[in-house]
Amino acid sequence: MSAQPACLGQPRRAAAAVGRARASALLSRLRCPPTSHRAATRRRRIEMVCPGADQINSFLQEAGETLKKFQSASDASALTIVLGNEACDLDSMVSALSLAMLLRCQGKEEAVPVFNIPRADFALRTESVFLFGDLGVDVGSAIFIDDLDLAAIVDKAGRGAVEVALVDHNRLAAHQQVLQDYISRIVDHHDNENLYHVENQMRDVRPVGSCATMVAEAIAQWESDQANATPLSLLKNEALTKLLSAAVLIDTSNLDAKVGRCLPEDVAVIKLLNGKVKSTELTQLYETLKDAKFDQSSLSSRDLLRKDYKEWVLNGTRVGISSVGISLTEWCAKEDAIGDDWEAWRLERQCDILLVMASFFTDGDTFNRQLAALGEKEATAALMDFMCLPENDLQLSPCLVHDGIPYSFVQGNVRLSRKKVQPLVAQCLTAAP
Repeated sequence: MSAQPACLGQPRRAAAAVGRARASALLSRLRCPPTSHRAATRRRRIEMVCPGADQINSFLQEAGETLKKFQSASDASALTIVLGNEACDLDSMVSALSLAMLLRCQGKEEAVPVFNIPRADFALRTESVFLFGDLGVDVGSAIFIDDLDLAAIVDKAGRGAVEVALVDHNRLAAHQQVLQDYISRIVDHHDNENLYHVENQMRDVRPVGSCATMVAEAIAQWESDQANATPLSLLKNEALTKLLSAAVLIDTSNLDAKVGRCLPEDVAVIKLLNGKVKSTELTQLYETLKDAKFDQSSLSSRDLLRKDYKEWVLNGTRVGISSVGISLTEWCAKEDAIGDDWEAWRLERQCDILLVMASFFTDGDTFNRQLAALGEKEATAALMDFMCLPENDLQLSPCLVHDGIPYSFVQGNVRLSRKKVQPLVAQCLTAAP
């Protein structure tokens, strides 16, 4: 059982100020411009890190050296890529990092976590920038997807040197399908698509609230099986337990069953990591992360669309879904040409259909969702007709937000997040002639 991290006990505003200062320093190291809510405190000195951050930083540095050695070596050394999903939210980053650390403890010295976005895009993950900065975790040493030479990796993979563990997704992005023959493990909380040749005991796909819940369970199970054989417990690393806790809390809206994403496993993991389920410190952690996640005022339309974006090819139709933390009404108020911006992003991604899912709070704690779409006329119309069917239970009510956006709705059933909406999209398009 880990003690409560000392940095969780700070008052919320003080914690936010210190964390934003660290985040700004981190962004500077990454050569990414800080967003406005962090820039105000970027000159504050950083004097504390959360206990355990040094262990994480050492691991990230070693992982970077492992990747560099693998990509430069002429002979086939070993590499285990722990790959998060292409939206690369906090849950995906934390799950990839934590599972790679577990694999290293289990003897896979070649395990490296990969954040599945270009390095420059990390600045858009506002809650992740805040949290890693607050803890003193050096994301500048982390591996991002543009650090990988996929051609070289696949060439060596053909000689039996590479394994891939998928976390927070169980279908590779279309442009990463070259890795499909090397997948050896899957840990995910989305609908199981039963892809790839993975042994049953290495495929853990369950509908819990957060993938971090599943990784924390795996760590706890392994450490229990070791019966104190391991000299350094991951669950006693305060920085890592805070990362895992934060991912679970943000994915489950602070364990709020009314939102529909919290299951008993998530509650049990929060208790495992913190010794309790509810506390002032955990609430402060969640509220601070929520503020950072939904502070998107400085982002352009293109940045909002690509901040949390996933894409699929379904029966020959390329569909992208952007999740944003701002209401469509607020977005339209600050961007006059929002329809043109969306269409430009759709064409840039070469998508047939672009969906935008907005989630935001009103009146302090009232959670809301909106759904909008544009794209190829017939395909988009057919999809939105399908999505409006009562049996799909989205409870969509039309709302006109902008002339340039042909389809926009209030989503009455706020329990259905993107991971529940995407299977509906797939159901519609795979049934199409």
